[in-house]
Amino acid sequence: MDFDVVQAHNLDRLIGAKPRDVWLRRPKVHVAQREGTGAATATSYGIEVSDLSICEPAGLKLALDHDLIFSCVDRPWPRAVLNALAYSDLIPVIDGGISIDIFGDGEMRNATWRSHVIRPGQPCMSCTRQLELSQVVPDRQGLLDDPEYIAGAGRSDELPSQNVAALSINVAASLLAQYVSFSVAPAGLGDPGPLRYSLSTHCLEHLDHTTRPHCPVEVAEGAGDNRIDLTKRHEQAERLRQFANSPGTKTRVLRWIDDRTQAAAAWLDRIRS
Repeated sequence: MDFDVVQAHNLDRLIGAKPRDVWLRRPKVHVAQREGTGAATATSYGIEVSDLSICEPAGLKLALDHDLIFSCVDRPWPRAVLNALAYSDLIPVIDGGISIDIFGDGEMRNATWRSHVIRPGQPCMSCTRQLELSQVVPDRQGLLDDPEYIAGAGRSDELPSQNVAALSINVAASLLAQYVSFSVAPAGLGDPGPLRYSLSTHCLEHLDHTTRPHCPVEVAEGAGDNRIDLTKRHEQAERLRQFANSPGTKTRVLRWIDDRTQAAAAWLDRIRS
């Protein structure tokens, strides 16, 4: 699930994206579906994609129909939605992220990446200090994209633009390791709780986070339809969907040609198999 569209600056950090995906206005989920389908070896498999936002009512409804969710979002609002449903609807969310710490002159001081399974019995994202609940409302209002608000709040919008592609594969590996431990429980241990890896010292830490008193998230465990609804209309998602779905005639024709070319290549792979 992703409403974003491939852009030129994504090409060096989005696996499988091609330059033509930029000017064909390909949604990122279509690139992911294409790569997953091309690499699949199972005799029976299915990959379904959605260009909804988890912050929209329809997006949340779709997410609630799943057994487990991987979270790859870095904004407070969608993280808050996923954080809440892990407890209110008992759907484990495997979450992680990366942070780059720099000196005043721009040189790297450290990089850390974290992973954890958000579920009943484990502390929520807020309790593990991976979500600032105070930033959820400004994000829902679109203020975190407003330069004037950012400047007035003393926040920096420079770090999110850093290219962390060289390290992001480590985050993905950590999330997958959490998934395997949670699902298979090697040696009967299950998921290890919140983990943090520090690049400067090359140390893996088990973080001793516990639920904070009066946590407003975990107290709603099993609330289901009585959950606090954090969703609403997501204008950015609507805008990008419209951009992706309303190309000119030339772009539509080129998309059709590209789709047929890829279908032919996939057919050849099947025939060879």
